[in-house]
Amino acid sequence: MTDLGPVAGGGEYTEVPPAALAGWLDRFADAHQGFATLRATDTVVVLHAVDGTLAHLEVPNPPLGLPATRAATPLQIVVLLAGLVAYVQDTPGPVRIHVRTQ
Repeated sequence: MTDLGPVAGGGEYTEVPPAALAGWLDRFADAHQGFATLRATDTVVVLHAVDGTLAHLEVPNPPLGLPATRAATPLQIVVLLAGLVAYVQDTPGPVRIHVRTQ
């Protein structure tokens, strides 16, 4: 994982290797009281944590292959995140993530 530092307007960028994404998602959920909602397009996945923190995950080598999707139940979120983790395992580059506390 590479911390790329603060971002103008707030938050921080980090890059996570594909093999470490599942662990990063687990730690993010633990640190922010779980996931409230998820929105996904072919180029970005936006996670809203229960505590209001947002994580924007840039999809490496888009398109992700999903229609614009919104998930609000824990099962829907887990299924979509599992698909994202599986997708990035086959990509050579890291996942770039912008985390911002509301």
